[in-house]
Amino acid sequence: MNHPESVLEAAAECFTTLLRDHPQHAVALGKMGVVQAELGLAAAARASLEKAAELDPQAALVFSNLGHLLFRSGDSATAAEHLQRAVELDPDLDIAWSNLGDVQRDSGRWDEAAICYRRALALAPDDGGVLGNLVYALMTLCRFAELEPALGRLAELAAAAQAAGRPSPIDPFLACFLELPMADFQRIASDRARAIAVTTTASTTEAGSDEGRPALSPRRAERLRIGYASGQFAGHATGHLVQDMFRHHNRGRFEIIGYGLKPSDGSELRRRIVGDMDIFHDLSGHSDRQAADTMRRDRLDVLVDLDGFVSGNRNRVFALRGASLQVSYLGFPGTTGAAYMDYLIADRWLVPSEHEAFLSEAPVLLPGSYQVNSHRALGLGPVPPRAELGLPEGFVFCCFNVSRKIDAATLGLWLGLLERLPEAALWLLVDSPETLENLRREAAARGLDGERLIAAPRLDPEAHLARCQAADLFLDTLVCNAHTTASDALWAGVPVLTCPGASFAARVGASLVAAAGLDELIVATPSEYEETALELARNPGRLLNLRQRLQAGRETCALFDTAGLVGHLEAAFAEMVARQDRGEPPGRIVI
Repeated sequence: MNHPESVLEAAAECFTTLLRDHPQHAVALGKMGVVQAELGLAAAARASLEKAAELDPQAALVFSNLGHLLFRSGDSATAAEHLQRAVELDPDLDIAWSNLGDVQRDSGRWDEAAICYRRALALAPDDGGVLGNLVYALMTLCRFAELEPALGRLAELAAAAQAAGRPSPIDPFLACFLELPMADFQRIASDRARAIAVTTTASTTEAGSDEGRPALSPRRAERLRIGYASGQFAGHATGHLVQDMFRHHNRGRFEIIGYGLKPSDGSELRRRIVGDMDIFHDLSGHSDRQAADTMRRDRLDVLVDLDGFVSGNRNRVFALRGASLQVSYLGFPGTTGAAYMDYLIADRWLVPSEHEAFLSEAPVLLPGSYQVNSHRALGLGPVPPRAELGLPEGFVFCCFNVSRKIDAATLGLWLGLLERLPEAALWLLVDSPETLENLRREAAARGLDGERLIAAPRLDPEAHLARCQAADLFLDTLVCNAHTTASDALWAGVPVLTCPGASFAARVGASLVAAAGLDELIVATPSEYEETALELARNPGRLLNLRQRLQAGRETCALFDTAGLVGHLEAAFAEMVARQDRGEPPGRIVI
């Protein structure tokens, strides 16, 4: 559903009245459950849908909606049972196939997810959302031959939507993995942000413009009150990056309040983050309006969204304006396109001056890199022997990016290096056995031994950092760069070779490498990328020098200076507030 909260609340009242007189009305219960789910009332929605399914065990749509709700609540196993039941009851129910694909994807069964999305598309061929999910699955599986026509069809649907004045069917998060003009990326994000804004009960003025800000009363006490909101305060890349961040805030000048937007995973990382906040609110059981109201009651000076458009985001909370100054940072690599987001924290590599016109937010340009890191808190264990890691003794290229970042052009460069260096191997983090098989098939098509592509299993952060040291050179992907994985490699003393593109996501590698002091590994073209990698593989003295520089600068370089970066953020927050107090709109800030 895609309706304003006021419409949903009115619908809920109607169904409540109907069910008061007809409590066994299965259709009303099923619809009531959908409305409750959209309002964020997960427990009530589950009760309604389960009762509807009990009353009408042949209602395929009810089982589909119940499965989708459970999936969103984190119970993928039970969700899969209900969704399987839905497609058995009605094999032509496209939404059930799509929902089942989401569950399979979340469970790492990418091949099965692609099958489900294809079944959904066969029933609803113009559904751009499902097609985007299929594209995402094909990227993860590295099925390049199938991906090309799917991308072509997605571009057709996007062009048709634009011509008709409809929102783009492309999800902003998916857009980070596509080679798009900057204007197209901004339009995709803006389309989604506007759709989010109109589904809130806030007016367009309250949801985004300067006119809405005076209604909110920031605290403006001796200490500025800063809120950080995320659903990733857990074992997620964002959680790992920020886990040591909050304790570095100057408590004499800033009060830090955290907002957990998804349920706790019970991890030590989560406990540490919560413990480092002055106040922490678990808003996972709150509706979007309740969450925004909690933030408003806290009278924040600045609210930082650490998620953007990542999976499981709750952007309607920010559309409802939890604070008069709202900031996008870290989790989403690009503009949110949102009128309700005032600032985007970046750096000069990510947002060169000629790119600022494609931002909907005012840019905040930090010195060094924008990315906070917590690697000093993790340390670095001894490197395991290569034999234990399944690696040869020859030169080892590595890339630990998720496999959806491996585009065909990047893979072509990597395989070209293996052709020119017969003793070299390529060490990759792959998301499924099918992905590894597909990559090895691409290598075999070029006459290479597919076994030279070696899979790295997922490990806990400490073990992963230790094994990183066994690689010789990290090769970045081109369309969507390494983020956390590049910082991991640099902390482990492994040089990272990157080639920046046009988009924010394609320039993160350069931001990180520059902050680590290895500017010479930022190259301008794919051909220079290939020749630099080749030269480093053939010149062990130069490579050793790079590794020694990384190791010597690990404790002093800007990239791993957590306290220094937090100080830059504090300066930015103070300037945002000062501008607002002077009656000025959000504007470019350079720290």
